[in-house]
Amino acid sequence: MKPHRFGRTGLPVSELCLGTSNFARCANREETFAMLDAFRAAGGNMVQSSGLCPGASLGDGLLGLPEEFLGHWLASRAVPRREIVIATRIALARPVVGGNVTYRELMQGCVHDSLRRIGTDHLDFLVIEWTEAVLPLDESMAVFDAVIRSGAARHLVAAHFPSGRLAGALPTRSPHRAIDGVQLDYSLVYRPLFEASAAKLCRDYNLGFIARSPLAGGHLVAQPPSQLGSFQCRSSNDPDAAAQARLVWPVLSTVARTHGKSPAQVALAWVLAQPAVTSVLISVRFLDQLRDLIAATRITLTPEESRRLRVGTQRRPGDTRGAP
Repeated sequence: MKPHRFGRTGLPVSELCLGTSNFARCANREETFAMLDAFRAAGGNMVQSSGLCPGASLGDGLLGLPEEFLGHWLASRAVPRREIVIATRIALARPVVGGNVTYRELMQGCVHDSLRRIGTDHLDFLVIEWTEAVLPLDESMAVFDAVIRSGAARHLVAAHFPSGRLAGALPTRSPHRAIDGVQLDYSLVYRPLFEASAAKLCRDYNLGFIARSPLAGGHLVAQPPSQLGSFQCRSSNDPDAAAQARLVWPVLSTVARTHGKSPAQVALAWVLAQPAVTSVLISVRFLDQLRDLIAATRITLTPEESRRLRVGTQRRPGDTRGAP
């Protein structure tokens, strides 16, 4: 697994980032440890978990257990802290009007609870998921800035921020510490949201980019959808995603047969090959799934194969799906 520098931070991160959303829910402690062992043995160093905030839910894990599993693994394997890059994704809800907890206290409490569960003194990346609670943006940036300045987190990543809001939080427009990275769904199916405008911001400001959902929530694993099997299909009810996946499927399956690989591996290889991508966030349920996806890092697509896959999901005239 190749390392990439994460934008202007210079921090080396593995081209795959292992998400913990299925830890505890689909894998017990021993299975989780086996996946983390295999990921690290393959050169993976970046892991993303999810923090818990009152009033907001990411739908990940069971009461903080994924973070606890990660912490227990770090301790049991005596992994030097400098050798692992830890990101925690948090979605916020505003405190109840009239309550005793301020927005800043809520944010700091969420972060410190994550640090306690993981057993570390800092996060490398604090990943803030866009919700309406982030508005007004100036106030939120001041709160995030305070967390970074305290040392509880080193860098800030904006997840699914609308491009206009993202631009408003970048260096020339914000008095606070800048966002250092972006996280968006990005795959052969989910391309417009990033390519339409966020990609330019990443280039202009040297931001790292974490591609989420590279298999489009399972739509690029198998056809028809009933054959998705053990892969979680987060977007299985998205008709636009299903339609786009059907468009690219003939080319995807043909390229997969040429390489002797699965469609999922080729779909992931395509995302990994995109120059704007720093790391790709994956989530698996079983060790064999992880090994299959790690194998995608060894696939080299020809320029013609990449072009055919891209053309297979070109936006149609007048199509505004995914536009910011």
